[in-house]
Amino acid sequence: MQDIKESKIKYLHVLNVDEPKFSVRLVDVVKNKDYFTEEEWGFVTPHQRVYNLLIEKGAKNIFLEENSRTIIDDYAPYVDVLFLHAWDENKVSILKVKNKDLKKCVWRTWGHDVYPFVKKKGFSFGILKHNLMAYLRRRKAKKCLTFAIASNFVDEVKFKHVFGKNVKLFKHSYASAEASEIEVSQAPVKKEKRILIGHSMYPSENHCQVIKELKKFANEDVIITLVSVYGHEEYEQEVIKTAEKVFGEKVDNIKTRLPLKEYVEFLNTIDVAILSSKTSSALGTLVWLSKLKKKVYVYGDGDLANGINYAGCKVNKIEEIKVQTFNEFIAWAEDDAQKMKNAFGKVLTKEECCQTIINIIQYKQKVLNGK
Repeated sequence: MQDIKESKIKYLHVLNVDEPKFSVRLVDVVKNKDYFTEEEWGFVTPHQRVYNLLIEKGAKNIFLEENSRTIIDDYAPYVDVLFLHAWDENKVSILKVKNKDLKKCVWRTWGHDVYPFVKKKGFSFGILKHNLMAYLRRRKAKKCLTFAIASNFVDEVKFKHVFGKNVKLFKHSYASAEASEIEVSQAPVKKEKRILIGHSMYPSENHCQVIKELKKFANEDVIITLVSVYGHEEYEQEVIKTAEKVFGEKVDNIKTRLPLKEYVEFLNTIDVAILSSKTSSALGTLVWLSKLKKKVYVYGDGDLANGINYAGCKVNKIEEIKVQTFNEFIAWAEDDAQKMKNAFGKVLTKEECCQTIINIIQYKQKVLNGK
């Protein structure tokens, strides 16, 4: 802790998720001299991989903290604002964090981390206990925390449902510096229809259930596209085996992480995307698919559907595939595609991302000063 005490750090990014893509983009943000003084920013993470990536990106003021349970307690006294990238309630109970420390924190949700705060339906002892704890967590969070979400309607709907429609939210994107400058060529003309299922290899993506729904299209001219850059190896093998059993050689598995421009070009080859997790995930992929006017299917009772419906756009439900013909499955009206592009297809510029952080800091300063 000696380093943080003697440093000039005012603002600290707490990187709670062990992933290589999003959090490290914040390094480029704090290096933007038009908005920030880099020496005033620090990074702390409990994950060795993230720590190594921060070093590779040339970040200054990096701390590797093995005990993630005490990061807020240990660092809050020495900085003005902590940006918590995901909240891990299993490791850090919000009820045990001091109010004065929590008031310095900005919770940038990753979607899944909201569930410990959500009221469940039912009347079992376990559910009643969860709901009591969830109520206490929500009450403290609303009193002390500042909330930041992804820059679209999905997390906005979820947070307002959990914390109330009047909750103040900042849209804090992880867009990379070059994202808004990417120009995509016209989609390639091809005979086969390429169908994307999911965007990673986790059981929450429900791949095998989706493949079951698509089985009736096995004789059509299709390519089933899977992405296994992230996920569980055993689950990936199960999904690949299931897909190849139904579609044979018509299965394409993307195993290598692509640079953003190449990933966008890859998405431009997709005709229909099925984002098959019911939780708030694949939001960046949804942005690009919408910008490219691709047809996207989601579960009708999932977070993505709630956000799309809230935005006034047509919800293509996975549950409807079972009654569709192939032509109905791939058809996507221009008006509906344009609505999705307008609602979800905006890619924030680096200037907009920086200005949001400035706005959050200014707001926190007012809150901490009692204004």
